[in-house]
Amino acid sequence: MLPDAWQDVDDYYYFPRFASLRVPPGTTPVRPRGLLAAHLDHVERTITAGGCTSFVFHVSRTDTPQRAEVIDELLDRLTDDPRVWCASPRRRGLLRRLSGRPPPRRTAGLVTDPVPSTMCRGRR
Repeated sequence: MLPDAWQDVDDYYYFPRFASLRVPPGTTPVRPRGLLAAHLDHVERTITAGGCTSFVFHVSRTDTPQRAEVIDELLDRLTDDPRVWCASPRRRGLLRRLSGRPPPRRTAGLVTDPVPSTMCRGRR
């Protein structure tokens, strides 16, 4: 399982029980556009810091057209932004081989992959 920051996981925005953990704290779930705004803000802060990040979107939470649309919009914006590098599955495999990392492990039909599906890095 990836050690993802809560603000990078869709549950953080969509479930009432996580509302009090958000910054600023809330009392209700966030709408899809709120998730998009928060992720775009997080990307800007990550680029400024020269860092990397990943996002987690659960298929079971993408249960409305609006939720699917914001994921598409986020991915479109990330791939269109020249300051952002997004790793495709093919590139992740190459990075894994170059770094000497072992291949992902299979556990009961699940793939445990320590490399995030989307890594973003500010370009210099």
